Amino acid sequence: MLRGIDVLVFDIQDIGTRYYTYISTMGLAMQAAAARRIRFVVLDRPNPLGGNYVSGFVLEPELASFVGQYPIPIVHGLTVGELARMIKGERWLPDLDALDLEVVPLQGWRRFMRWHELQRPWVATSPNIPSFEAALVYPGMGIVGETEVNEGRGTLMPFSLFGAPWLDGGRLAERLNVLPLAGVRFAPSEFTPRSVAGVALNPRFEGQRIAGVRIVVTDAASFEPLETGMHVLAALFAEARAKRMAEPVANMAMFHALSGTKRLYRMLASGSSGAEIIAAWSEEVARFRAQRAQYLLY
Repeated sequence: MLRGIDVLVFDIQDIGTRYYTYISTMGLAMQAAAARRIRFVVLDRPNPLGGNYVSGFVLEPELASFVGQYPIPIVHGLTVGELARMIKGERWLPDLDALDLEVVPLQGWRRFMRWHELQRPWVATSPNIPSFEAALVYPGMGIVGETEVNEGRGTLMPFSLFGAPWLDGGRLAERLNVLPLAGVRFAPSEFTPRSVAGVALNPRFEGQRIAGVRIVVTDAASFEPLETGMHVLAALFAEARAKRMAEPVANMAMFHALSGTKRLYRMLASGSSGAEIIAAWSEEVARFRAQRAQYLLY
């Protein structure tokens, strides 16, 4: 495929979350370019979540996969150009020493900026990320989607809804609304997931009217999506225990892969609160912030 190619250009809008796989594709393309001695150019793009928000467990090596290639937190706060520099500089993938890497930097972007501050229209980055709101809530709700709930797939609001036949949406919304979470409120909701060709072919609980909760972002600048997702998970596990559900996780392997650690499941299963889970990753996030400093462009 690369025969006769002089330059391989990466010009793709990422959404700033480790398990959104465009950054895995970028790394594989970097390896392919290095092997063929082809210059690799990244046309940098803004991180929609901003460059200051860094959060989540750092990926543990034994859980590396296509949904987690690099030892970075779930929310890394890097542009794709900065990440490419870090992948090469930290030798996170083999055989990149000889890669001719060029990053064409952004103009006018600052680390504090989230997408809504750019005053630019959102172009769907993938079928289930049709809006900035979907991208904003995705870091937390992507993991929630691996439990026995529907996370809004098969609706017009992917990742801003979650529900299941076994949930009491009103009670769950009340539980979440008393938490001191900035920029968000929770509203009871009912919805019916539908099969949507090319978007959500067989969504969980397809065709069933289910009770759940809508995540309403009231301030996109202060909202912390991953922290919100941890509180949602803790509430879901508490509800599952109250209902004597045998196992609230639908796909354990994928749950661990997205989490990047098995600690998250162990903490949830033992009854840890969202706040306790968030505190558990603080030291590794601090180490990552120091590690990434030399690769920042903005």
